[in-house]
Amino acid sequence: MKVGASAYRAVVDWVELEVQLLRQSNFWTVKKAVHAALRLPQGAHSFFEALDAGSGSAASAFRFRIQDLNQMRQLSVVIEELNYKFGLSSVRPIAVELAFDTFMQGGTVRQLAEVATDRFKFNTAKPGDDWHFYRMKGEGRHYANTLQQRRDLIELFEASWQLTDRNSKDADIRYHAYVKTQDNKKSLIPSRYCARLEVTLRGMALPFTTIPELIEFNFTSLAHHFKFRRLADDLHPAVRDVLAKWSGRQLGRNGRYRRPDTQRIGRYSGTSRFRGSTVADEGLNTVAYECLRKLTREWRSNRSRADFPETFCA
Repeated sequence: MKVGASAYRAVVDWVELEVQLLRQSNFWTVKKAVHAALRLPQGAHSFFEALDAGSGSAASAFRFRIQDLNQMRQLSVVIEELNYKFGLSSVRPIAVELAFDTFMQGGTVRQLAEVATDRFKFNTAKPGDDWHFYRMKGEGRHYANTLQQRRDLIELFEASWQLTDRNSKDADIRYHAYVKTQDNKKSLIPSRYCARLEVTLRGMALPFTTIPELIEFNFTSLAHHFKFRRLADDLHPAVRDVLAKWSGRQLGRNGRYRRPDTQRIGRYSGTSRFRGSTVADEGLNTVAYECLRKLTREWRSNRSRADFPETFCA
């Protein structure tokens, strides 16, 4: 979706499946079959693990991720291939990662880092643990609540640091933001760089638990994960300057805030869910919703041609 010099999209970054074969098979044989079905290049990196491996490398239960899964046909090809070669007794989705991307025509990494910063600052999600930046293994974290200025966040995003709200990647809900300049460890061309905000859902937060539910899923039901605020128009210029430039806090966070009494200076009248200095960013929220609606159309577009074994669609 294009708006001015910016373009937006929502994508399924990956779906994680758990499959049970009718009999044990070699780990590498099963992984090779999945890669072949997805037409992945030789040596491509992907998450793939055996759940009940015994002696040697044989197993009957596996978990793996299908990357960039944006049409139902891609999913059906993998299931068809595994069922044909090994026989499947069950298959179920156990996690999904959804991303909201922002592209800028002629935009630099610095400009995209500014966008990523604002996605964090004005997102309404409550963090699971603490928002923190991380990069390479062994490097210390930078906690967002210790950063005093907006430019501190921008510089970290620009230097390939990534932001998350969880200490564990196995949490039911995990948010993740960064400037995307690579895909599968390969550099993208600059026109494909984007500011990305992701949400990973698993466990109790997973909105579908069967293949039929996944086939029919409407991604607009997840729009609440991509809700944003913005600074209110009537702020005093000095207040706006402080919040815009000097604060590293998550200003859009849903919580409990004292509501200023407009009739009595220095007094408060109850609480509100959001800071009084912000208002809903209706424009961006509409864009995010429309991107999710487009994703749903594309996801369902060729489901009639997705030839799932009947066992998994009942």
